[in-house]
Amino acid sequence: MCHCKGVTSRQIDSAIMAGAESVEEIGASCGAGTKCGGCVPLIEMLLESRLSLNAKIETNKGSVPTPQTPAPVHQTAIHETPVQLIAS
Repeated sequence: MCHCKGVTSRQIDSAIMAGAESVEEIGASCGAGTKCGGCVPLIEMLLESRLSLNAKIETNKGSVPTPQTPAPVHQTAIHETPVQLIAS
């Protein structure tokens, strides 16, 4: 993502997940965007996308329905079912 400093999008994402909330904070964390600035628009897009996603996750915490546990299958009912043998 940042060719001047050799920083990948994964490293930038890690900086965001570690708390960076601006291009400057990302630059301080991993060096991206601190030399020529050509990657700054891409860093801004990644930052906006990640912060928006994080906000949605925080908003929806606790509102996600928990899956219902299926009722247990009674093994005795399975074992009590008569088996028919078919002669060949």
